Amino acid sequence: MLRGTLVRRASSFLIQQSSLRYTTRRFCSSFPSPPIVLPRPPFNVLFFGTDDIARITLEALHEEIRKGSNETNNIDNSNSIVSSSSSSLPSLVKSVEVVCPDNLANTPPCPVKKTAKKLGLKMHLVDKSAGGMKGWRLPSGPYDVGVVVSFGHLIPRRVVEALPATLNMHPSLLPKHRGAAPLYHTLLQGDKESGISVIELHPRRFDAGRILMQERVKVRDDITYSEYANEMAILGSQCILRTLRNLDDMIRQARPQEEQGVTQAPKVNLDMGHIDWSGPITTIWNQYRALKDLGCFTYYPAMDGGMPNKTKIKILKIINPAITNNMQIVPPESTPSNMGAFYFQKSCTLGNGERVWDVLWVR
Repeated sequence: MLRGTLVRRASSFLIQQSSLRYTTRRFCSSFPSPPIVLPRPPFNVLFFGTDDIARITLEALHEEIRKGSNETNNIDNSNSIVSSSSSSLPSLVKSVEVVCPDNLANTPPCPVKKTAKKLGLKMHLVDKSAGGMKGWRLPSGPYDVGVVVSFGHLIPRRVVEALPATLNMHPSLLPKHRGAAPLYHTLLQGDKESGISVIELHPRRFDAGRILMQERVKVRDDITYSEYANEMAILGSQCILRTLRNLDDMIRQARPQEEQGVTQAPKVNLDMGHIDWSGPITTIWNQYRALKDLGCFTYYPAMDGGMPNKTKIKILKIINPAITNNMQIVPPESTPSNMGAFYFQKSCTLGNGERVWDVLWVR
């Protein structure tokens, strides 16, 4: 019995001293997990995603496949690779297969499904009516790494454990804005700085894995959701590629997220587009630039048959207060008579007694 124990310990020591690059995962078990050997690029990628944010990363991964094809075609008779004019870096991706939800009857497919079909990528559809990801089984592969972007479903632990590495791109500086709608909440809160986090996928909680890399960006106070989402999607795809290129080093240097500073970014809904004019002008502006694509609205007091009533008004445009605050205030009696246009004006008194005005032009 003692001899067998010594043999097992000696074998474990030899594995740890080998020249293979590996990482270990900490899961509850009676026995220590064996080291997991990380493959090197080009990778066989299993991609999880749904929306337009994910679509841009999927297209970037597919471009790496195309680049790899060009490299193969450029090999001459001496087996030396002629440098491609598009990039001097070797391809990161050998193949991509896609996991995305199946669309219900009479509903359009999600952007990732449409893109995967257009690119001719193999798809594994998640059937919500059959339990969604709870009943989903990992295909045979082989897969070297999982990449998750805006997937919206908790990937089962058994799937996470079966992949050598699984990366998740989240468009915020985690642990801030954990949840389904970090881009919306960044604008709603008027954040001056945000960024991209690439993390390891946590097997039990959303957006709680170890941080592999973060890229910080300044957030313009005049940017609206559609422009901001597109910029962050492009940056996020670039961060995924940089992580794949340096996967070994980044996993070895990964750090846990701090629990201090955790904030949540839950899904937004149409009711959040209701403008409350009693709030601060900056809050109204942030609400508009975050939610204008979903629809902002207000209620205007009206009389209907002599009874008080409220009319719902859709807001098409609000001009940045940074512009209107420098405009000459137009008295109400000389307000431009453009149909559907009005301005909202608020005043306050500063501590020194100076009276200031905030103006929003609304259409």
